[in-house]
Amino acid sequence: MCAFNQVNGVYICESPLMQDVLKDDYGFDGFIMSDFGSVHSTGASLMNGLDQELNRPKWFTPARLDAALAAGEITQERIDEAAFRVIRSYIRGGLFDNPLPAEPAEEASTPANEAVARQIAEQGSVLLKNEGTLPLTPSEGQTIALFGPTASSTPTDLGGVPTSAVSVCSLTLRFRPDQPPRNTLPCEDVVSAETALTERAAQAGATVTWNNGQDVAAAAAQAAAADVAVVFGYQRMGEFSDLTDLRLQGNGDALISAIEQVNPNTVVVLQTGSAVEMPWLDGVQAVLENWYGGEQQGPAIASLLFGDVAPAGKLPMTFPASLADTPTNTPEQYPGVFADGSTTRPEGSTEIRQVNYTEGLQVGYKWYEGQGIEPLFAFGHGLSYTQFEYSQLKVKATADKAAASGTATVSFTVENTGEVAGTEIPQVYLTFPEAAVEPGKRLIGFDRIELAPGENRTVEIVVDSEDSSHPLSIWDADADEWRIVDGEYTVWAGSSSGDLPLSKTVEIDANGPVATTAPSIQGDVALGKKLTADPGVWSEDGLAFSYQWLRDGEPIQGAEKAAYRVTPADQGTSLSVTVTAKPKSGPSGAATSAAVFVKTSAVIVAVPNRLVGTTTTEFTLSVRVTPLANGVTPEGDVTAVVDGKSFTGTLAGGKATIPIGTFERGIHPITLSYAGSDTVHPAYGVSLITVRR
Repeated sequence: MCAFNQVNGVYICESPLMQDVLKDDYGFDGFIMSDFGSVHSTGASLMNGLDQELNRPKWFTPARLDAALAAGEITQERIDEAAFRVIRSYIRGGLFDNPLPAEPAEEASTPANEAVARQIAEQGSVLLKNEGTLPLTPSEGQTIALFGPTASSTPTDLGGVPTSAVSVCSLTLRFRPDQPPRNTLPCEDVVSAETALTERAAQAGATVTWNNGQDVAAAAAQAAAADVAVVFGYQRMGEFSDLTDLRLQGNGDALISAIEQVNPNTVVVLQTGSAVEMPWLDGVQAVLENWYGGEQQGPAIASLLFGDVAPAGKLPMTFPASLADTPTNTPEQYPGVFADGSTTRPEGSTEIRQVNYTEGLQVGYKWYEGQGIEPLFAFGHGLSYTQFEYSQLKVKATADKAAASGTATVSFTVENTGEVAGTEIPQVYLTFPEAAVEPGKRLIGFDRIELAPGENRTVEIVVDSEDSSHPLSIWDADADEWRIVDGEYTVWAGSSSGDLPLSKTVEIDANGPVATTAPSIQGDVALGKKLTADPGVWSEDGLAFSYQWLRDGEPIQGAEKAAYRVTPADQGTSLSVTVTAKPKSGPSGAATSAAVFVKTSAVIVAVPNRLVGTTTTEFTLSVRVTPLANGVTPEGDVTAVVDGKSFTGTLAGGKATIPIGTFERGIHPITLSYAGSDTVHPAYGVSLITVRR
């Protein structure tokens, strides 16, 4: 989807970036649609890659498309391609094979769907801090006091806005400033934390109370009498509901501060869509980030607080100590400024703000590391009810500078050193050489593992530079390409970007030996014959060669010697060989030979539209060429010769239709021939037609 904004002064829905980068560079073969109202043209938008204007079209109406086509602003070919991309995506997604039911389901909140919703809320929640209060283990007669309007399904009126657990079920949507906030998704069956915690605490004979916290003094008095205080802090945000600060809403910070001062067992549950400041952090025992927990937020929170499920989520963003610490802490960066330098649009103007990304490559967690700013909680942070120990880091890296490709295999051991089972998400980061001018550490891989107490496991993460994120490369703007930089790389492993106990430095010299004369294949390319790989001529002497034979570009298992014997499986395919040249020290080089083709025999058959006709019959031949090897599609031309005249057709899917016209009375033999292709031998056949009158 293309958005509302401009990029370098051009609306993104008519920017060449859609075609040049998304479709051409990244190979995206789906379709691009617009956001509501983000299209500003017909010709520029369509020709630069936009395929569909979302819902109520204004610029992609039939009338405007016809006018643009007549004016030469768009082409029929581009219209067809856009339509094809849309329909192909529908087919791929199964919309035609599995159409929507005529009637909607009477009840979507089935037990199975509720279980999925609960699991998502449990696994997505992040335990930010725990000084030992969690998991809760209440005794008979103890009291757990809940505070905050979002802990309960009972609405609290906050300035005319009913606020409850429903308010933090999903993102907030507010089209106009004068509208009250509402949820992007309706939440009709929310189970609140109050309900779920009351049921769970009752199993231990404990009691749960709830106070909406609007009278802070009264809430503090109630908290002082409780064994455990759980305070719910919230922050509503979403589309058309941008935040102006990182503070909790509904007087949440004051409520938490008052309660933590009177209850030494204060737990905070955050229900937010982003990071928040925590001026009260040092005084609380535990902090659990639940985000927007959906309709099963209550059962998920209860299972996490009581330890029925171990927390395992990790932060997808950095939590800064203050708004001033963030990468976008100037008006020019956010919300952007107008031509006069202000953030207020001049009256009567339709000008849009311009945002200047002066932080450059120091995006997200890289900003804090690059600026030497200690965050409140680092990117990737997340605690468990057990402890994990990392050890035995090993790294193997190879690179091909000419191809701007390389791989890194990173392995290490993770052990659960605690007394309960837990789930860990180990992460791998990479620091580039100084010559790369690449700030901070780059996340290049992660995994998810479950470990019993005392169990350890070797984690192996393979990083390929050909992945879409190009994890081992940098973008060379001058050369307009990705490239691998020579030098020292440091690989880090640990539980977050701020907790990386393992590191290892590896030297990448991407200048391995180069084949100055490409490898080649010698021998008779026929079934049962032996082929031999010639390694070619290389830029260095004293190299050790290894071989991998390929069938249609894919490795052939066990074919790793210089000689290879052609098998029946090779018929109708191409064979090539990759030669790896390894010097006594330093990186290896690799080169692949040109392909040779193992041809298969074929049968050619022609069926006339009429075996017997008259002198006025227009005869047509349906010709089929069938290779003897499976999975081979013949290409090229077929020829039919009748009475000394030649008729030619081009195969499509192995078939061709050839009109041969009318003939005089008599029997007319037909000679068929197929010229062959790279993978199919020439073939010959006969047919005939009879003309009686």
